[in-house]
Amino acid sequence: MAKKKSTRSKNPMTNKNSAIRRVIKRNPTAKVGEVLNAVKDEFGHKVSPDRILMEKTKKKWSPLEVRPRIPGRPGTQLEQPSGSRQSRLPDSFSA
Repeated sequence: MAKKKSTRSKNPMTNKNSAIRRVIKRNPTAKVGEVLNAVKDEFGHKVSPDRILMEKTKKKWSPLEVRPRIPGRPGTQLEQPSGSRQSRLPDSFSA
């Protein structure tokens, strides 16, 4: 069966989270109080500071914001243990 389209509205006039996201996107360094006032002035929504913090945190940890790993960069591959522990120690630690 085909996947149905979402019935959720992304219109910021009817969706509080969408309004918050638009204000944060326009000014990502804004403090919670500034975002709260901007959402109320522009879209007429009364939102709590906790809701704004939740959206800012979701934005911060979204997988799209994570830097991609660079292949071949030193330190990206794990060393496989080989031999005894003494063989893995630097020469300065030799007994």
